[in-house]
Amino acid sequence: MLKNKTARALYLELASHGLCLRTGRVPATLPKSVAKSLWERVKANRAGLREVLVNRRDPDLEAVRREGCAS
Repeated sequence: MLKNKTARALYLELASHGLCLRTGRVPATLPKSVAKSLWERVKANRAGLREVLVNRRDPDLEAVRREGCAS
């Protein structure tokens, strides 16, 4: 369960930076140092993030998906 909570928090942080995991789109305005740090965390939490991406029962994550990846 802790892995899922960590991955969920990371997913929300990535979304707040404008990153969309499903498309791999990274905003050009994101500083390289921040992008590198986030990428390392994504690699370390790959399995948990995969679970977050397929979870359709979390209304908060669904709202983030609609808002963040639609544009």
